[in-house]
Amino acid sequence: MSMCPVGTHPAKLTNYEISLNSKGTPQIVCAFQITVGDTDYMMSWFGYFTPNAKARTLETMMSVMDLWCEPSEIDEKLSQIAGIGKDSGLLNMEKDYAVVVEHEVYEGKARAKIKWVNNQGGGMKFESIAKQQAKSMFAGMNLAGDVAAFKAKNPGLKKKEDGFKAPF
Repeated sequence: MSMCPVGTHPAKLTNYEISLNSKGTPQIVCAFQITVGDTDYMMSWFGYFTPNAKARTLETMMSVMDLWCEPSEIDEKLSQIAGIGKDSGLLNMEKDYAVVVEHEVYEGKARAKIKWVNNQGGGMKFESIAKQQAKSMFAGMNLAGDVAAFKAKNPGLKKKEDGFKAPF
């Protein structure tokens, strides 16, 4: 089978499990079916529970894969996954994901790797703030000075009736 191409691709979570890697590091392994055109690829994402990676692993599991719990419950929730994986029902296997695939050389061989797991459509989340809160927030930022500097560097920038026309 050929290697999954580089890029962001739609994917479905098909299985997951808590395990130890070859160095004894705790990890979650999430298997995805990735569809590129008419071809399906099976690949795994590895989320590590090392001091440097655990925050990002938990962020992905909670904000993307819909694992939700109170801080005091996380050890118990992760323990529930161990040994039964997807049968724990703790990660969302119904939703569509977007995985970012990159190629790398590992031990002298080229391979495809899932770098990121995201919500389909970018997963952008935001909350509006009140006008007064925005005004207070921007007041001390000297944005007027930044706008003046930008306009000085871009003298061709003109306001048009149908909006602004950038010179690039």
